[in-house]
Amino acid sequence: MQILSRRGFLSIAALLGVGTLGGVMAACGPAATPTPAPAKPVEAPKPAAEAPKPAAEATKPSVPAAAAPSGAVAPVTLRFNNRTGREAEIFDEMAKVFREKRPNIEIKNESFPGANQEYFQKMALLVAGGTEGDLVWMSSIEGFYDFASRNAWLPVDDLVAKDKVELGQWYKAAVDMMSVEGKMYGLPLWSHPSITGLFYNGDLFDQAKLKPPDGQQSFEQHAELARQLTKRAADGKAEVFGFNPATGYYNGHGQVILAFGGEMISKDGKQMTYDQPAVREALQWMADLYVKHKVAPVPGTDDAGQLQANGKLAMWASGVWGSWASKQWKFTNWGATLTPKGKSGKYGAMLQTDANPISKRSKNVDAAWEFHKFMCSEPAGKILRDGTYVPSSRPDIYESPEAKANKGLAPFAAALREAVPLPKPANYRLRELEIAINQVMGNLWLGKMTVDEVTKEVNRVGQQILDKPAGAA
Repeated sequence: MQILSRRGFLSIAALLGVGTLGGVMAACGPAATPTPAPAKPVEAPKPAAEAPKPAAEATKPSVPAAAAPSGAVAPVTLRFNNRTGREAEIFDEMAKVFREKRPNIEIKNESFPGANQEYFQKMALLVAGGTEGDLVWMSSIEGFYDFASRNAWLPVDDLVAKDKVELGQWYKAAVDMMSVEGKMYGLPLWSHPSITGLFYNGDLFDQAKLKPPDGQQSFEQHAELARQLTKRAADGKAEVFGFNPATGYYNGHGQVILAFGGEMISKDGKQMTYDQPAVREALQWMADLYVKHKVAPVPGTDDAGQLQANGKLAMWASGVWGSWASKQWKFTNWGATLTPKGKSGKYGAMLQTDANPISKRSKNVDAAWEFHKFMCSEPAGKILRDGTYVPSSRPDIYESPEAKANKGLAPFAAALREAVPLPKPANYRLRELEIAINQVMGNLWLGKMTVDEVTKEVNRVGQQILDKPAGAA
């Protein structure tokens, strides 16, 4: 089946910054495909009721003639595309645990570098050439929806119904994010509520004799706290900054907009909304941190990471990963809570949910579905949580005793309970929109444009992207 045409690939390539098809294909040699060592087999689980049936003819992949009876899966090797680094290590551990229960299913991790969009460019090439794995890790922002709209993933509605999968075991918003145009393309792997975490250096609060934030502070109170914590030299230059906000569209100022009661994009995904009063108010609050109060490190000038590690930053906004590097910090007295609640009465939490969709071309659907389900299960969630990674899309993991005992993770459960699904363009050009908006917004943080000027320009460039067609299949 021809899933993605050459024209469709070229539109993805342009979006991801890939050159022409011939030039890129020549530049991409075969990647290493490390295979995890098989775990010692143990007693196989009891068979399920029956094997999954093929999907309806209109969406059916090329599946072997007949599934084995009683839920058994014949010996098979699954190819699984994912990123190198910590993610590959996590998936390798998941595969080993999975094979203890299903020793007849071998998992062959095919991991590719993920820096500077390299992984997503590689996936565009593999899908265009029909050589992607049986399962493909894909982020919500970078390509899950676009590829789904191009018929690259296998809908799992029939498999979910057949196995009577209880969807209530995951956050509802995460489950909702797995559907495109009425079809479900997987179970939610891991989720986080974007940049809603507020981390702080306890030593600096003690020195200033100030009480750390508790997640109930208003934006005005938060700005005042940042002013009080900023320390300046005789020349007025900040030696210690009060607060470093996150500025990105999906990870940063978008959460502030939602907290103030604004919209990042219209509900139908077709119109820009930066002329809303609540959006303008949110952006003015952020701009004042840089230009008026001068309590935040200047992007491109001050190294916020080094300031934080060296104890020269009192507070910083981050995600569930905010404390992963804490062993490298020159202080041990730190804490975490949530960013301020705004006029919406909420933290502005926006769910980002990644998945491991099954390729529409997979000839091993039954086995792929079993591994797909396992990676979204509670045992897999424990591997994520205990392995210091984004701990699944499950309330029973985020609200487990172990998560509550982790001071860098515990606050996020409250944000996840209110998180809304990722606002996405109707044409699924998420990453293209994000890049364009971030480029314009940089002028606001540097004081080169006013809020009026920035919001008009964001609406202009953003609307140009929203008015583009949804891919080119």
